[in-house]
Amino acid sequence: NIDLDAQLLAIRAMLARNRQADNKLSQDIKDLDERARPAKADLAHHLVDLTIDEIHGSVYQSAATSAAALGALAPLLESFFSEVFAAFREQHEAELVEGLSAIRPEAQDFDPWNPYHYLGSKGPRIEIALGIIQLTEAIGLSSRLPADHAAVIEALFTYRNKMLHRGFEWPLKERHAFLKVVAEKRRPEAWFNSSKRGSDPWVIYMTDDFINRCLAFFDELLEAAGAYNRALYDQRP
Repeated sequence: NIDLDAQLLAIRAMLARNRQADNKLSQDIKDLDERARPAKADLAHHLVDLTIDEIHGSVYQSAATSAAALGALAPLLESFFSEVFAAFREQHEAELVEGLSAIRPEAQDFDPWNPYHYLGSKGPRIEIALGIIQLTEAIGLSSRLPADHAAVIEALFTYRNKMLHRGFEWPLKERHAFLKVVAEKRRPEAWFNSSKRGSDPWVIYMTDDFINRCLAFFDELLEAAGAYNRALYDQRP
């Protein structure tokens, strides 16, 4: 029920415009620095001050660029999986109910087909990333997804929970904790980058590598869901 291709085209166009703005700011900073080097006295101090101001501003512009990409990609991923699971439920529930109930049994206040629901050792809770991952495993879709699907989903939604609820500058403990989780879960270091204040992380960004991985991930999801759906129909007598 959603036009994923059209949404991805719009997201790619927005990302391209934001990258152009970031590139222009980087060039402006470079130009100011080159003008400041041979300058003398008051002019040199003025140009250095302007350069520092632009560098400071670039931290927040990069944060805004990252937040804009995140604000488009994370909701689209939620929407995609919600639509896909609803379609599989409608078309294939009879074939999938046994495997589903083994991992995600029906329970009070817990809908095994709802990707927002996750069933953990302490009972059900609302957790979109883990719910999606658990549900793909329960119905056998995970075997058709790329090997890093769980890492991409968890990384995107973990960052979403921080960036869209905490703003650009999270509490220091949360910045360190996020980067620690990234390292411990062996997510590619190239997926996230951070500016620094002294030795501490300041603002944490999604990199172009991770944004591009997410865009490619949508193409892989479409292919996997289509192949999975066809296989289920082919198994029918």
